[in-house]
Amino acid sequence: MLTGRAVARPRAVSVIEATGESRPPGRIAGDRDLLSRALDALLDNAVRHGAPPVRLDIRREAEDRAGIGDAIAFDVSDGGAGLPARWEALAGRSPFQAGDDASRATGTGMSLLLASAIAVAHGGALRYERRAERTVFALVLPRR
Repeated sequence: MLTGRAVARPRAVSVIEATGESRPPGRIAGDRDLLSRALDALLDNAVRHGAPPVRLDIRREAEDRAGIGDAIAFDVSDGGAGLPARWEALAGRSPFQAGDDASRATGTGMSLLLASAIAVAHGGALRYERRAERTVFALVLPRR
């Protein structure tokens, strides 16, 4: 697993302090600009709506539970409280949908919808979960 800690600067996010395995867990095929946009959206969402520290972990999944098969997961996590309870059931949908009440919340869920649509267009999925007091959005993409 490659690990980094993301830090926010005005309108920018950087990954620093990379640790872990010295080589990536594999390759993915896809549109570099769209995949970058999906990761940027997830990192920006974590910085805006989560709590420090924000992390990016890249790992291989031998069998993703969404049926993707051999995959690479880009886990963007933060120390925040996670999604509002009314959104949690919707977060498992693919593509992610914030629901009709999204406009009354702090955010609209558009960055999550964007990341989800990009993942699905690449044969992957966007997954949400709480792990050890952390909010995790995983961009899961098939290995090529």
